[in-house]
This record gives sequence, structure tokens and C-alpha cells, in this order.
Amino acid sequence: MVDPPTLEKESAETVEKYNKELNSVKFGLKERASLLTDKFNKMTNVTCTEIKGAMYGFPRIHLT
Repeated sequence: MVDPPTLEKESAETVEKYNKELNSVKFGLKERASLLTDKFNKMTNVTCTEIKGAMYGFPRIHLT
């Protein structure tokens, strides 16, 4: 992550594999964040803003 492969240093195949894996990880995180947000918002008396970035969720529990 600190020094990702580039076409100047590594082969095109290596760069392609790196980008494919990176996108796969990002998509998985985004999918899980969306799922968690939806589950919180389906709960009774609970709301949650959309979870993004660092995967921090801040659900709000509404007490009567």
C-alpha cells in the first residue's frame, strides 16, 4: 500500500493483479458498510447515518 506497483517498476500483469485485488477489497468493505447501515436502520428505535470510509458506525438509539 505504501509503494504500489507501477508500470515503470513492475510488469503490466503485476499491476493488473494488484489493482484487481485492491478493487475487490474496497468493494467488499463498501458492501459490508452498506449492509450494516441497512441492518441498523431496520431495527426498531434505531437510526444510523451511512457508514463510509473507516467503517465507523454511529447508531442512535431512540428511547421513549
